[in-house]
Amino acid sequence: MGNKDKKITKDTTIAETLKFPHAEEVLSKYRIGCMGCPMISFEKIEDIAKVHGVDLERLLFDIVMIEHSHARAVLLQLLKAVKWLNAQNVIKNFQYDLLIIKRAVLNLHALERFEKLADK
Repeated sequence: MGNKDKKITKDTTIAETLKFPHAEEVLSKYRIGCMGCPMISFEKIEDIAKVHGVDLERLLFDIVMIEHSHARAVLLQLLKAVKWLNAQNVIKNFQYDLLIIKRAVLNLHALERFEKLADK
């Protein structure tokens, strides 16, 4: 089971959280420097949020949203590649492939709008 099958919750340990790409970036943003601490296998996200005076829900939200923003960038690059391949007559089912990619990008746009609303 990969990280894509797991979710970060308040009960997730710091060690498990750090297995997610870019989680360290978010923890650093909140000045949570637990990455080298020997207790990361035992301490949970909820624990460090309390210790560091960080809003737990905001911390969890930021970890999830950074993953989506990086995924969006990858999808946009993929969209450019598919368009180029279509121009080279490499892809036979271009319209279907493009539709799937566009739907994925739209889903990420919806998540970004949600993030902006959550910031208000």
